[in-house]
Amino acid sequence: MTKRKARLGGASGLFACAATALVMLSPAGAADFWIDTIKDPLPEKLSWKGITVYGVIDVNYTWQSKGQPFDDALYPGTIYGLLGAPGAHKAYWGFAQSGLSQSSVGVKIEEPLGEGWSVVGKFDTGFNPLSLELSDACASLSNNSGTSLRQQTANVDGSRCGQALNGSAFAGISNANYGTLTFGRQNAFNLDSVIAYDPMGASYAFSFIGMVGVTAGMGSTEAARWDNSIRYTYNFGAFHAGAMYAFGAEDTAIHADAYGLNVGGKWQGLSVDAVFAQENSVVNAGRLATYQKNALAATITDNTSASIMGKYTFNLGGGLKDAPGDKLTVYGGYQYTVLSNPDDPLTGYHTTIGGYRLASINNQAYQTDRILNLVFAGAKYEMPSGWSFAAGWYHFSQNSWVSNANGKCSSSASSNCSGDYDQVSFMVDYAINKHLDVYSGIGYTAGSDGLVAGYLSDSDTYVVTGMRLKF
Repeated sequence: MTKRKARLGGASGLFACAATALVMLSPAGAADFWIDTIKDPLPEKLSWKGITVYGVIDVNYTWQSKGQPFDDALYPGTIYGLLGAPGAHKAYWGFAQSGLSQSSVGVKIEEPLGEGWSVVGKFDTGFNPLSLELSDACASLSNNSGTSLRQQTANVDGSRCGQALNGSAFAGISNANYGTLTFGRQNAFNLDSVIAYDPMGASYAFSFIGMVGVTAGMGSTEAARWDNSIRYTYNFGAFHAGAMYAFGAEDTAIHADAYGLNVGGKWQGLSVDAVFAQENSVVNAGRLATYQKNALAATITDNTSASIMGKYTFNLGGGLKDAPGDKLTVYGGYQYTVLSNPDDPLTGYHTTIGGYRLASINNQAYQTDRILNLVFAGAKYEMPSGWSFAAGWYHFSQNSWVSNANGKCSSSASSNCSGDYDQVSFMVDYAINKHLDVYSGIGYTAGSDGLVAGYLSDSDTYVVTGMRLKF
């Protein structure tokens, strides 16, 4: 009884701290608050000729009603929400990272060549500011292999696995009349859509589609970024279109090939994008039953996915004539994804991103197709003073499919049973200046049946308060 009261006290205390922070950061309280006196020490941008250095450092403090201990390798450090955290079973509070944005550093290149042509490129890597390690989701899985759920630190699969350049690494040429052609490691089209149309901006802390990469990766989180890919995009008036192809290889998430198409447009306050993608022989990594250094289990799938996402911005005015006014943006999206057994199964020795060895490979997980549905909606209110308020709702579901071990079902008896998962979240952000902002928010997640099969909990409430530096 005493221990439970202590936990509740810690939870209520953090809620009180968050509430106090929101009051202090409210427009009414900000006039006399110290943050308004902070001067911006950074230049407008760090550029030399056509090269610009950029980066983000994002740290926070979090309380979770059901969480797992901090993991040095995992890029958020913790798992915000429940899906992907089967071992979460008790209250957790502590420092975490990358709540709003992935902490990273990189360079952008845009150097004119003449006649309207330019060389373009982008090279960046994600890091963990609290452990000073490169972001490595695969290490979080490998290090927890052979560990019981109750003893595990936070661990989940991801597209950043300790590579020297675990974000983008591409270069190419661009022309306003002919489009842009690039080659290398690049965002899948759906990752770009998530960043553009998620009301929470693909935040790890407050967005289901930011924290859980199956949406950005079209069924497989490692495939949110395509290695060895060629991408062409073209703008024509208010419309744009693109095509993308990935050559499968070892040390990548895609071992056969993949292709994607994107069409979209903007009209007044409306913006819409549709994406279709086919990914073949994709790695879905997991923990091994017993620990092996730098090794993982893997389920191999072929993924087919289609999505449509959009937003509409209302300019509400409220400022002086010709001065910027308040903005309200409403967001929404839907994605349909089918996972099936690979036409080209993996046998023998194989590796995935980061060079991790696939020590146990399952090519027969789906005797019938696994179907995923995602729908989300939300809104964001922005003020010229630097204040913004955002709310989001996410619903994720799967059908019941026949696995290589179990038949169809609709309970929590097995992970192949049908299931549902919901997340709602609310966040307040205040931009102190162009480079520094502070944020605080709350989220609630709940799952049912197959999506939480084997989990120690089926719901989680959490609070996150943090600070982000951008340059």
